Amino acid sequence: MEQSRIREADDGQALVHLRRMVDKAGVAMLTTVSGDGRLRSRPLHTERMDEDGALWFIVNAAAPKVGEIQDHEGEVGVSYVDLENQNFVSLTGTARLVHDAAKKAALWGRISEAWFPHGKEDPSIALLKVVPERGEYWDGPAGKAGRFLAFMKAAVAGDVSGFGTQRKFKVP
Repeated sequence: MEQSRIREADDGQALVHLRRMVDKAGVAMLTTVSGDGRLRSRPLHTERMDEDGALWFIVNAAAPKVGEIQDHEGEVGVSYVDLENQNFVSLTGTARLVHDAAKKAALWGRISEAWFPHGKEDPSIALLKVVPERGEYWDGPAGKAGRFLAFMKAAVAGDVSGFGTQRKFKVP
């Protein structure tokens, strides 16, 4: 999309959009900076997005991603994709490890049990809280027919408005 088409989103609107994406996608790509300075991404199931926009994940506290987060002052990237509707969100924020048994129990579910068969009492398991600071989202035309019409409109009339919306935002 052209730079001139990028607009700032209203913070409340962005949070609603982010919540919709998290609920739809469920799985995020968490990006950290590795020890050799390279970016490293991996899928991570989102347990919840709280009312303030913080994202919660259940992780092994000894996992390399946790060390990478701690080595780089918590700086992370998180992205969500909804291919069916051609919606995408990319976030940057700060992550920290949280050891809170009550919160872990509240977030624990069937997916957690599959990844951590020793249960929520396993001392190697912790929570990863990511507080998004800013982001960008793209909403494209849903379905093959919608994408086809957008391409035809662009090819025939030079009108790219059908390709969707792109917004930058700050998380309140």
